[in-house]
Amino acid sequence: MTSSDMPQRLRDLHDRAGHGVVDYSLILDAADHIERLEQQAVEADEWMRENHPEYYR
Repeated sequence: MTSSDMPQRLRDLHDRAGHGVVDYSLILDAADHIERLEQQAVEADEWMRENHPEYYR
């Protein structure tokens, strides 16, 4: 995979890594994990808004 073939998010991580030896599978796994955490945060916020609207006044 050349840097021009990488998605932007992966290119950004690659640039921060200093172009050294990078295990791209670990980066992609981490990016997937971050996306899952972001989705869980959205779901938690929606749940709180529905069940505890007093915190959002």
